[in-house]
Amino acid sequence: MLVVLTAVAAAVAIAPVIFFWVEGSDPPGVYVAAAATAALVAAPLVGLFLLLLRDVVRSENTAASMSRQSDRQSRIFRSLLEVSLALQRKASLEALLHEVLVHLRRLYPETAFAIVVFGNRSGVLRYLEAAGMAYRDLQQLSTNALMLAEDDPSRALDALSGPDGRAGRIGWRLLRLRGREGDNIGRLILKGPALTSEEIDVVRIFRDQIGITVENKLLNLELERLANTDSLTGLYNRSHFQRQFEQQQRLRDRTAGPDFSLVLVDINGLKGINDTQGHPAGDRLIQAAGQLLQRCTRADDIVCRIGGDEFMILCPSTTLGEAERLIARIREAVPALAALVSPAGSVGLSLGAASTTEVAPGRLMQLADSRMYEDKRTFYGDRRASRSS
Repeated sequence: MLVVLTAVAAAVAIAPVIFFWVEGSDPPGVYVAAAATAALVAAPLVGLFLLLLRDVVRSENTAASMSRQSDRQSRIFRSLLEVSLALQRKASLEALLHEVLVHLRRLYPETAFAIVVFGNRSGVLRYLEAAGMAYRDLQQLSTNALMLAEDDPSRALDALSGPDGRAGRIGWRLLRLRGREGDNIGRLILKGPALTSEEIDVVRIFRDQIGITVENKLLNLELERLANTDSLTGLYNRSHFQRQFEQQQRLRDRTAGPDFSLVLVDINGLKGINDTQGHPAGDRLIQAAGQLLQRCTRADDIVCRIGGDEFMILCPSTTLGEAERLIARIREAVPALAALVSPAGSVGLSLGAASTTEVAPGRLMQLADSRMYEDKRTFYGDRRASRSS
């Protein structure tokens, strides 16, 4: 371009000199004619140069765009590979979910992600892992767990977004986690600026990768449950109870919910049965008590025999009022247990409940134990009063 402009300027400067040398005069029109002639000659060259420049710029932009696209695809494939390895390597389901979310967050840093896995009972969150979610967002997910499990996500989206959220730039998106049979086992949740359709397709690939794996992990946990059961009753043992209790406590501490409750149960009169009828009769009583507790509890309640004649029931997503209603159901079934021994009424169950709706998780056992022993004193006090009357 500089060469063309220099040539035009030279033509304008030299043409009058040549005209003066030939004609002996230097009229003003010579300059205009020289400039016009030079411009006409230079115009195609300038146009050609601009076309070449445009093509060069386009080529550079295309190359840069292809380079960025290639780099992005490389990062996506690398993340998918690392997640695939994590699916095989991570022993804990919580660690696996966290790994997936970390990679999604790296790919889309403006978007927050969470994964919820549902329990057997409607409205119960078995697992909740998040990356980039605010504390308030986690509270909303816990509060709206029942709606998250619905096939139609409309109500859950309305509840999460609030009155102004649907019109704003920041929004929620819910993707279903499916098991082998297509059943809804959880949700992959996004919050942030709307992603493009191509970006959503990438997120769905991650979602599809983890759906079956989550189901496999849950099946493995069920196998572990079988390995963590009490041999006499078939209920969970103390070590399994402790792990589940700690998991509920972590979930409660992270989200300020959901609340959970603990019910402590002790068999009254077992020693007398062992002394008068023998330990096999006492074992049958323990087994019958365990079966009674299982019949009265719900699918996600965790019934454990923690030793001797003591049982604990861990109740996820349960308030104190709901725990007390569970105790009422158990009390209604106690006469059937008492009828198994002679004399009738010589055995019973003492029960005590405590919930995180009233105390911190660390104080649940102490409070439930205190209430159970208060119930036990009432039982034996009533028996003494009955014998003396």
